[in-house]
Amino acid sequence: MHVEIDINELISKCLLGEASDEEKAELDRRLAGDGELQMKISLLLDKDDFVSRYKQYAAIDYKKARRQFFDTHESHDRHSLLKWMKRIASVAAIVVVAMALWTWLADSRSPQSPVIDQQTLVAMEKMEKSGFNQATLVVKGSLSSNVATANDAAVKMKQVEDVAVTAQATETPEATLVTRHDKEFWMVLDDGTHVHLNYNSSLTYPMHFRGGERRVSLEGEAYFIVAKDSRHPFVVTTPNGDIRDYGTEFCVNTKSKTGGTNVVLVSGKVGVVPTDGIETILKPGEKAEMNGRREAAVSEVDIAPYVAWNTGQFFFDGCPLEELLDVIARWYNVTVEFKSDDIRTMRFTGNIDKYESILPTIHAIKEVTGVDITLSEGKMVIMCSEQEQQYTQ
Repeated sequence: MHVEIDINELISKCLLGEASDEEKAELDRRLAGDGELQMKISLLLDKDDFVSRYKQYAAIDYKKARRQFFDTHESHDRHSLLKWMKRIASVAAIVVVAMALWTWLADSRSPQSPVIDQQTLVAMEKMEKSGFNQATLVVKGSLSSNVATANDAAVKMKQVEDVAVTAQATETPEATLVTRHDKEFWMVLDDGTHVHLNYNSSLTYPMHFRGGERRVSLEGEAYFIVAKDSRHPFVVTTPNGDIRDYGTEFCVNTKSKTGGTNVVLVSGKVGVVPTDGIETILKPGEKAEMNGRREAAVSEVDIAPYVAWNTGQFFFDGCPLEELLDVIARWYNVTVEFKSDDIRTMRFTGNIDKYESILPTIHAIKEVTGVDITLSEGKMVIMCSEQEQQYTQ
């Protein structure tokens, strides 16, 4: 009866040059049929510590060591002692390799939950308390009721999972979260990845990740804090290409002013792959723009303006007052009326806390620009201050 060799032992023998032709063929057969196993072996051999240990073992002159031992320690049972030494050396070497394999495979067996920093946790709490944490959940084309909070979202997702139990085993329910112009949403995916969906955005994802990769689709803007899992790459699909994550935090915006998709890397490593293009690896502090070219355009940036929204800030850098107030009007669901065209082009630089009520926001804009802003029945009226009007008369 054929007994299948344990994969760790098989790899160990091949690495140590002790595998028979049959065992080598067996390993080749398993590798050919298992892409994940190929990736594991490749990553293992890339580990400097493992390669170093193996080279040290391979460099040992066993015959010389044996002669030195017997010159020093005479024995009446040289043959038995020699067999024992060979056995120890062989077993020890296989144990070293197998332990390295086992440790590495154990590390990659399940996703590692990401760490959420204190600033982000505070922003999450403020958003929840202010009522801005809201989205609509759509499952298989059936529109669900509005999701009011993260806890309510978990309840509704659990209901979807219960329905999925009765579905076919091959079926993976897919959901889409959609935010409005004045709402955002924090959620946790099946693997522990945290996603912050900005306003006017949608994220489509499987209720359960299956297969070789974890793939989601984004329209709009989202901040990802990905659960590390080297066995199952995390991929974000956008209209302009894919973002392949290697355990990190990054921000994606598919609606940039240039019409393409911007990716800003905060920490870790990601690869950006434009549609029908080639992959480019980003380093922290770099931005990639995918906009119809085969290779993404990469530049170093100050990440603060791109990720400020993730911690509850509107960031404006020399922004015309008209554009600024358009953002504010949509966020707070009000209209804007300018009494003078001259003040539309005034510039504003600074941060605004978007989880505050609209009144502190209006006050901050007035303080920086010097204009008068009144709010009544859902309309903001912007005019020159009395002092400015006197000056221009």
